[in-house]
Amino acid sequence: MNTKAAIISQPLTRPRRLDGQTLSVVDQGIGIAKQDQAKIFDRFYRSDEARTRGHSSGYGLGLAIAKVVADKNGYQLSVKSEPDQGSTFSLYF
Repeated sequence: MNTKAAIISQPLTRPRRLDGQTLSVVDQGIGIAKQDQAKIFDRFYRSDEARTRGHSSGYGLGLAIAKVVADKNGYQLSVKSEPDQGSTFSLYF
């Protein structure tokens, strides 16, 4: 199992498009396929790759919960990811 820890890659910054702050969490993991990115915030969603890996765990709830909390507080949660390049999750508040 190739696991790499997530790191907070930058301090809070002021994004150009929103009047607030941004918190980004970056990892250098396996990345997320484009077709899965729109679904990863859905409850219980796990990609085919995540389900077929030998060491898979989790129930597909973490990002769904994070999205609900963000939405209820008027924040925006997004992901940018490329397979084999890692992922960046950004919270705009």
